[in-house]
Amino acid sequence: MRKKSVSIEAIRKLYWVDNCSLGDIGNMLGVNGNLVYRRMEEHGIPRRPWQEAQKLAFGKSNRRSYKTRTNRGYLQVYKPGHYRSGPNGYVFEHIYVWEEVHNKRLPEGWVVHHLNGIKDDNRPSNLVAMKRGAHSDLAGPFKKHIRELEAEVKLLQRALDDNQMIFRFGEN
Repeated sequence: MRKKSVSIEAIRKLYWVDNCSLGDIGNMLGVNGNLVYRRMEEHGIPRRPWQEAQKLAFGKSNRRSYKTRTNRGYLQVYKPGHYRSGPNGYVFEHIYVWEEVHNKRLPEGWVVHHLNGIKDDNRPSNLVAMKRGAHSDLAGPFKKHIRELEAEVKLLQRALDDNQMIFRFGEN
């Protein structure tokens, strides 16, 4: 198993400048909070006094959120240092998820499309990469049909979970 590389500078900034907890830093960097703690100890980065850490942990109003929503309805995740992150450190979640699942960068001039048209449904099965021009050719009826099928799957899953039987009249 390959050891994850964690930037000490990123840890120092997130901990002391952005006032993030060890667990939050771990989430942002994609590692366990214990690894963050060990790296801080290895590099002599001091930790906050216990009382100050508790204030930050329970008074999160002054801290940056791990996820945020744009005014167009897309979700963004806080990934400072990611090659796609903006000046605020956020990356569009649908692009980040697609790249993580496929273990490669999105090609230049391509977009990640939400198959069902729901901008915050970032399940890998709902995301597909395509050239920008092909994206505008997708028709609304396909999105509507996918939403209907997903609603039916949820209904069937609930019935299965509740041990219910579903009867439909007029279908053979």
